[in-house]
Amino acid sequence: MRTRIDPVSYTPFHEALYDLRVRDAMSKNLIVLGPDATMLEAQVSMRDHRISGIPIVTDGNKLAGLVSIQDVIEALVANDIHAPVDKWMTQKVCTVREKFPLIQAVKELQKKGFGRLPVLNADDVLVGMLTNNDVTRAVMLRLNEEAKAAERREADLLARSMTATQERPGIERIEVRVEPMDLDAAGTFAGLVKKALKNRGVPPDVARRAAIAAYEVEVNVILHSMGGILEAFLSDQDITILSRDRGPGIPNVDDAMKEGFSTANEVVRALGFGAGMGLPNMKRCSDEFSISAPASGTTVTMKILFNPPAPASHAVQENT
Repeated sequence: MRTRIDPVSYTPFHEALYDLRVRDAMSKNLIVLGPDATMLEAQVSMRDHRISGIPIVTDGNKLAGLVSIQDVIEALVANDIHAPVDKWMTQKVCTVREKFPLIQAVKELQKKGFGRLPVLNADDVLVGMLTNNDVTRAVMLRLNEEAKAAERREADLLARSMTATQERPGIERIEVRVEPMDLDAAGTFAGLVKKALKNRGVPPDVARRAAIAAYEVEVNVILHSMGGILEAFLSDQDITILSRDRGPGIPNVDDAMKEGFSTANEVVRALGFGAGMGLPNMKRCSDEFSISAPASGTTVTMKILFNPPAPASHAVQENT
């Protein structure tokens, strides 16, 4: 299920989670053991490196399993501490891909209650480990960069406001074509939207809502459709985000608007994207929201006001 966050509670921390990839946060200095190592060696290694789990890898750094502190304790209790690690290790290990958005890995850490996630590349080779501490460190570095960038933008806006004599540009348009299951591209559209809004000096809380809405609809098209087109139209007063996919539509829009509902197939679920379709998050982020989902393709329209008169969300649903 997608993480539910009340729009009023969106913070720069949440924004950074959507921007960063797993590879931006993971630890690359790996402590690993081979399958022929003993549980005693695993215990000593965990003690010496102050870690609570060690990946077990075969030739070529392919992940074979994971030994945790709990595994070591169970081996000690069974008086089997000299046994090879492949006897006690967990073989079905939850992993995450290095190119996935960091927000997805955080959801897995929270949902499964793991202390760490092994990170694999496209060839299923172990390339890193991700912990909650890694996530926090990466986000704090990003926030520091954002703070410095904000100072530069503020200085630039001030300088331009003192010398500008021409009107601001009219409607700005962003377009991204999305292909099905192209998870490596997830976040591209949201990143362009965020950059355009920041360049216009849109209030940060509004920019965050728009970026998260853009990310949610982008992932939806990637995971649940046969591809489509994402567009954003920026004026001086608002941004309109338009998503049009090539089907297969949504049989029941009312169900789709419920938390946790999904049309995800087993492949999508196996990738760790769970049950949620993200539509409730999109609606919460928008000041105006509409969806039409015939078999020929789903169209989602979201409008976010830069200076809304009062917190509001208006939904119009059409199931044709």
